[in-house]
Amino acid sequence: YANTVDFATNQAQILSIENDADFSWKLGGGYSWGKMGLLKVSYWTFDNEDKESGTATGAMIPTVFGYGAIYTYQYLYNPTFEATGKVEATTFDIDYARPFSAGEKMTISWLAGLRVASYEETQTFTGTDVLYTYDQDKHFENKGWGPRIGVNVDWGFTKRFSLGGTAAFSFMQVTSEGDASQSEPGVFSESLSVESDYQRGLIMDFDLRAIWSWDKFGVWVGYEMSDWGGISTNP
Repeated sequence: YANTVDFATNQAQILSIENDADFSWKLGGGYSWGKMGLLKVSYWTFDNEDKESGTATGAMIPTVFGYGAIYTYQYLYNPTFEATGKVEATTFDIDYARPFSAGEKMTISWLAGLRVASYEETQTFTGTDVLYTYDQDKHFENKGWGPRIGVNVDWGFTKRFSLGGTAAFSFMQVTSEGDASQSEPGVFSESLSVESDYQRGLIMDFDLRAIWSWDKFGVWVGYEMSDWGGISTNP
């Protein structure tokens, strides 16, 4: 969100917001025909905002907007500042999975479906020194949809315990909208915007789970990661 230069030590530093962990939630349901397969739908959402604030030593050049037409290297001196970064993301999936027995205790399920996803990011910066106040903000929203394919493997160890793993890939057609602005209130302001409907995206989902089951019920604990390529790119 900014670069700083300490003239006393001639040291430069890039300042970035540290993104903290936060809770998200997912809701899903489906219907199984046994060996004929499973149809399921799921919705996942994430919403988190991080903030940095303080007083900088030396010169501070805000970088949320980027290089503008009115000024390029304007800076604040020993300012107080506040910067925020907010990320919102959602996915909605419709999947059909078909299981196949691959051994006495191993089941492989192939899945195919459709994913609709969105990614939205907002950044702001406000800094004030003895002479000036600068405001900058940037916001973009990407929306995508496309086919989703993958495979799930279950390894049974005992009657009630098994390990499961999934790898799924979503090939997205993405549309983007973005805008940014900067100003010195009462003195000048400028803005820019961009639109795109030809981006491509790939979302890769992986998980590994330990599963305990009793009759028709079960619980699991595990690790899941999701890599969003293209759809989370700043346009």
